[in-house]
Amino acid sequence: MSACEDCGKTERDGVTLHRFPHDEEQRQKWISSMPTGARWRTSDSARLCSDHFTSDGFHTAGHLHSGAIPSVFQSTEETSATTPETSKQKVCANCEKQLYLIEKSYKLQLLSAQLKAKKYEKELSEQSRKMSKLQRKMIVLQTAVKVMSMRKHTSTSSKSESSSKTTSLM
Repeated sequence: MSACEDCGKTERDGVTLHRFPHDEEQRQKWISSMPTGARWRTSDSARLCSDHFTSDGFHTAGHLHSGAIPSVFQSTEETSATTPETSKQKVCANCEKQLYLIEKSYKLQLLSAQLKAKKYEKELSEQSRKMSKLQRKMIVLQTAVKVMSMRKHTSTSSKSESSSKTTSLM
Protein backbone atom coordinates (compact mmCIF):
# COMPACT_ATOMS: atom_id res chain seq x y z
CA MET A 1 0.00 0.00 0.00
CA SER A 2 1.24 3.49 -0.87
CA ALA A 3 2.14 5.95 1.84
CA CYS A 4 3.04 9.63 2.02
CA GLU A 5 6.78 10.24 1.50
CA ASP A 6 6.89 12.81 4.28
CA CYS A 7 4.60 11.66 7.10
CA GLY A 8 3.87 8.03 6.18
CA LYS A 9 0.08 8.44 6.17
CA THR A 10 -2.01 6.16 3.98
CA GLU A 11 -5.54 6.44 2.63
CA ARG A 12 -6.64 4.50 5.72
CA ASP A 13 -5.70 7.60 7.71
CA GLY A 14 -8.34 9.58 5.81
CA VAL A 15 -6.05 11.40 3.39
CA THR A 16 -5.75 11.32 -0.39
CA LEU A 17 -2.38 10.49 -1.91
CA HIS A 18 -1.00 12.45 -4.84
CA ARG A 19 1.77 11.40 -7.23
CA PHE A 20 4.63 13.77 -7.93
CA PRO A 21 4.04 15.73 -11.17
CA HIS A 22 5.53 14.51 -14.45
CA ASP A 23 6.35 18.11 -15.44
CA GLU A 24 9.98 18.60 -14.35
CA GLU A 25 9.57 22.22 -13.22
CA GLN A 26 6.51 21.39 -11.10
CA ARG A 27 8.20 18.24 -9.72
CA GLN A 28 11.23 20.30 -8.64
CA LYS A 29 8.94 22.80 -6.90
CA TRP A 30 7.36 19.94 -4.94
CA ILE A 31 10.75 18.54 -3.97
CA SER A 32 12.11 21.95 -2.96
CA SER A 33 9.11 22.60 -0.76
CA MET A 34 9.75 19.43 1.26
CA PRO A 35 11.83 19.63 4.45
CA THR A 36 14.30 17.13 2.98
CA GLY A 37 14.70 19.41 -0.05
CA ALA A 38 17.06 18.91 -2.96
CA ARG A 39 18.83 15.87 -1.54
CA TRP A 40 15.65 13.80 -1.92
CA ARG A 41 14.87 11.99 -5.18
CA THR A 42 11.41 10.90 -6.28
CA SER A 43 10.43 7.57 -7.71
CA ASP A 44 7.44 6.68 -9.89
CA SER A 45 5.60 5.43 -6.83
CA ALA A 46 6.36 8.48 -4.62
CA ARG A 47 3.33 10.30 -3.22
CA LEU A 48 2.44 13.10 -0.82
CA CYS A 49 -0.78 13.14 1.16
CA SER A 50 -3.46 15.81 1.08
CA ASP A 51 -2.39 17.09 4.54
CA HIS A 52 0.62 18.78 2.90
CA PHE A 53 -1.54 21.03 0.68
CA THR A 54 -3.61 24.05 1.65
CA SER A 55 -7.31 23.98 0.83
CA ASP A 56 -6.85 26.41 -2.08
CA GLY A 57 -4.65 23.77 -3.79
CA PHE A 58 -7.72 21.61 -4.50
CA HIS A 59 -10.34 22.27 -7.17
CA THR A 60 -12.61 19.48 -5.88
CA ALA A 61 -12.35 17.15 -2.93
CA GLY A 62 -9.23 15.05 -3.39
CA HIS A 63 -8.25 16.60 -6.74
CA LEU A 64 -5.33 19.03 -6.88
CA HIS A 65 -5.01 22.04 -9.16
CA SER A 66 -2.23 21.46 -11.71
CA GLY A 67 -0.08 24.20 -10.16
CA ALA A 68 -0.60 23.21 -6.52
CA ILE A 69 2.59 23.02 -4.45
CA PRO A 70 2.76 21.29 -1.07
CA SER A 71 3.49 23.77 1.70
CA VAL A 72 2.27 22.24 4.95
CA PHE A 73 5.04 20.34 6.73
CA GLN A 74 5.75 19.94 10.42
CA SER A 75 9.25 20.73 11.54
CA THR A 76 11.10 18.21 13.67
CA GLU A 77 10.74 20.54 16.68
CA GLU A 78 6.95 20.46 16.32
CA THR A 79 6.71 16.72 16.05
CA SER A 80 9.12 15.79 18.85
CA ALA A 81 7.86 15.38 22.38
CA THR A 82 9.20 18.33 24.37
CA THR A 83 8.47 20.11 27.60
CA PRO A 84 6.00 23.00 27.41
CA GLU A 85 7.62 25.96 25.69
CA THR A 86 7.98 29.39 27.19
CA SER A 87 6.64 32.33 25.19
CA LYS A 88 10.21 33.31 24.25
CA GLN A 89 10.82 29.82 22.84
CA LYS A 90 7.56 30.02 20.88
CA VAL A 91 8.61 33.35 19.35
CA CYS A 92 11.94 31.83 18.32
CA ALA A 93 10.16 28.82 16.87
CA ASN A 94 7.87 31.15 14.88
CA CYS A 95 10.89 33.10 13.63
CA GLU A 96 12.60 29.90 12.61
CA LYS A 97 9.45 28.76 10.83
CA GLN A 98 9.18 32.10 9.02
CA LEU A 99 12.85 31.96 8.04
CA TYR A 100 12.36 28.40 6.82
CA LEU A 101 9.37 29.46 4.70
CA ILE A 102 11.25 32.47 3.31
CA GLU A 103 14.23 30.26 2.48
CA LYS A 104 11.93 27.78 0.71
CA SER A 105 10.34 30.60 -1.23
CA TYR A 106 13.74 31.84 -2.42
CA LYS A 107 14.80 28.29 -3.27
CA LEU A 108 11.67 27.89 -5.39
CA GLN A 109 12.35 31.19 -7.13
CA LEU A 110 15.96 30.19 -7.75
CA LEU A 111 14.92 26.79 -9.07
CA SER A 112 12.36 28.39 -11.36
CA ALA A 113 14.97 30.86 -12.64
CA GLN A 114 17.48 28.04 -13.21
CA LEU A 115 14.92 26.04 -15.19
CA LYS A 116 14.08 29.12 -17.28
CA ALA A 117 17.80 29.71 -17.89
CA LYS A 118 18.16 26.12 -19.13
CA LYS A 119 15.16 26.59 -21.40
CA TYR A 120 16.59 29.84 -22.80
CA GLU A 121 20.02 28.27 -23.30
CA LYS A 122 18.38 25.46 -25.27
CA GLU A 123 16.38 27.94 -27.36
CA LEU A 124 19.51 30.05 -27.97
CA SER A 125 21.44 26.98 -29.08
CA GLU A 126 18.63 26.02 -31.47
CA GLN A 127 18.44 29.55 -32.91
CA SER A 128 22.23 29.64 -33.30
CA ARG A 129 22.10 26.33 -35.18
CA LYS A 130 19.37 27.70 -37.47
CA MET A 131 21.36 30.87 -38.07
CA SER A 132 24.46 28.88 -39.05
CA LYS A 133 22.37 26.85 -41.46
CA LEU A 134 20.93 30.03 -43.02
CA GLN A 135 24.41 31.54 -43.32
CA ARG A 136 25.60 28.46 -45.22
CA LYS A 137 22.59 28.73 -47.56
CA MET A 138 23.33 32.43 -48.09
CA ILE A 139 26.94 31.65 -49.08
CA VAL A 140 25.73 29.03 -51.56
CA LEU A 141 23.24 31.50 -53.06
CA GLN A 142 25.84 34.27 -53.29
CA THR A 143 28.20 31.89 -55.07
CA ALA A 144 25.42 30.86 -57.46
CA VAL A 145 24.67 34.54 -58.25
CA LYS A 146 28.37 35.20 -58.98
CA VAL A 147 28.57 32.16 -61.25
CA MET A 148 25.42 33.21 -63.11
CA SER A 149 26.76 36.75 -63.46
CA MET A 150 30.06 35.43 -64.82
CA ARG A 151 28.24 33.17 -67.30
CA LYS A 152 26.07 36.07 -68.47
CA HIS A 153 29.13 38.24 -68.92
CA THR A 154 30.95 35.46 -70.79
CA SER A 155 27.94 34.74 -72.97
CA THR A 156 27.50 38.46 -73.79
CA SER A 157 31.17 38.69 -74.72
CA SER A 158 30.91 35.62 -76.93
CA LYS A 159 27.84 36.98 -78.73
CA SER A 160 29.50 40.33 -79.44
CA GLU A 161 32.60 38.57 -80.79
CA SER A 162 30.55 36.31 -83.05
CA SER A 163 28.45 39.23 -84.34
CA SER A 164 31.61 41.23 -85.11
CA LYS A 165 33.04 38.23 -86.97
CA THR A 166 29.80 37.88 -88.94
CA THR A 167 29.83 41.56 -89.80
CA SER A 168 33.44 41.44 -90.99
CA LEU A 169 32.73 38.46 -93.25
CA MET A 170 30.04 40.29 -95.15
